[in-house]
Amino acid sequence: MGPSDPVIGSVPSLEGLIPENDVTVLVCLDGKTETSGVRARLDVAYYTRLFQKLCNKENGIVRNINLMQISFFDQYDLFLAKLHLCDIFFMAGFTSRVKHVEAIYARRNPDMTRKRHAVANRCVTNRMLFWGVCGSAVGCGTEWDMFLSSRTLSPPNFQMLELLADGRVDYQACSGAACTITGDLTEWHITSGIGLLIVMTEHRQAAIPFCCVKKNRWEHGKTCKLMEPKLIEQVQRMATLASEYMTDNGEKWRLHWGTGKIEY
Repeated sequence: MGPSDPVIGSVPSLEGLIPENDVTVLVCLDGKTETSGVRARLDVAYYTRLFQKLCNKENGIVRNINLMQISFFDQYDLFLAKLHLCDIFFMAGFTSRVKHVEAIYARRNPDMTRKRHAVANRCVTNRMLFWGVCGSAVGCGTEWDMFLSSRTLSPPNFQMLELLADGRVDYQACSGAACTITGDLTEWHITSGIGLLIVMTEHRQAAIPFCCVKKNRWEHGKTCKLMEPKLIEQVQRMATLASEYMTDNGEKWRLHWGTGKIEY
């Protein structure tokens, strides 16, 4: 329905979040790819229209959306070349029945490990925005142990993208407008109707819950308010932490979240 769409309108506005003029969006549909390896078809017109609406929310400076499909099953050099052009990395959701998705997070696969770190490197240094949906949002954390899922990806064998320091994503998939909020500051809550926008820079540290569905918006809004005190504590804690990543050349480096300081 355009920039006034109630879902788009619920996304908080953050200055500098969207680049000016031209925005390159990479769309990863690996969760929609068939087990046989047949790649899901990218509906360019559909996704271009959606991201044009998103990027122009309270922001008339985006002229062009450049859309490309990317896959963790691409050759590494091609995968890396696409990432270096990327402003927004969109990873579509997937269910617990898409077994081949496990390969993306397998520690024993050095090719996938390099690609995971390549995505993480650009995100945590604020060169690229990551938008994950459903299972892809869970992949932002350190582990996958969803109690509603038939898939359990244990940390010894699997590594997520680790974009939240030592935090894991607790996706409460069938909670409706409710959300069970625990006292565990390593547990970032999302639901089927509430998403999180998380920003961590030297000058701005914030985590904002927002309703991402059109129904029961009032009830979802009340739940967002209940989530906010914990999110403030989580962001403050995250700013004190450091995480280790790997460069494109395999060199280990450490990021201090609160200051943005990098050590090799």
